[in-house]
Amino acid sequence: MKRGGTLLFLKEGLKHYRECGTLLPSSPKLAKAITNAVPPLKPDDVLIELGAGTGVVTRELRARFPRNRIISIEINGEFVKKLRYEFPDVEIVEACASTMLRILKDRGISNQRVAAVVSGIPFVSIPDELKPKIWGAMAEVLEPGKPYIQFSYIAAYWTKKRVPGFERDKRKRVWTNIPPANVFTFKRQAAPQESRKTAHAR
Repeated sequence: MKRGGTLLFLKEGLKHYRECGTLLPSSPKLAKAITNAVPPLKPDDVLIELGAGTGVVTRELRARFPRNRIISIEINGEFVKKLRYEFPDVEIVEACASTMLRILKDRGISNQRVAAVVSGIPFVSIPDELKPKIWGAMAEVLEPGKPYIQFSYIAAYWTKKRVPGFERDKRKRVWTNIPPANVFTFKRQAAPQESRKTAHAR
């Protein structure tokens, strides 16, 4: 990891544990597992990354999708500085993930172009009142069938959790990460009225 990413993450993790959720950044193997969960993209597709941290996953996303537009939303100012230095070709936005719809609108990006949302946000530790705001924003941004990919160190939370507007699709364990991690893939469900339209069309 470049420019002291591990030490920076440890420092910020100690200061802002609820934001970071751990004291160590993701391993390259975990980053690869997360990136592999993203489906193939079309040239105009846009990726959204939430909670980029020190950029381990960002690096893998850029390597796999070198020509696609990536928007990384990170709330920690120190991480943002590092990300902007190391990834000049990625749009780094210092903001709360709950504002992603406005961020896309400000850039003239339609929902149709958003291919996936990749999240490293530690939902287990962030305030309860913030969780539905972020999930709601994701549900507004992603069209039916599009994936939301979440990695977490606490599998039990996600195996029992129902994310509004999404259905759980896949799960991959990465034992070699410290601590061991899980990559969960959720698919955006169609709204009830959209489901009825599809049924009538058949």
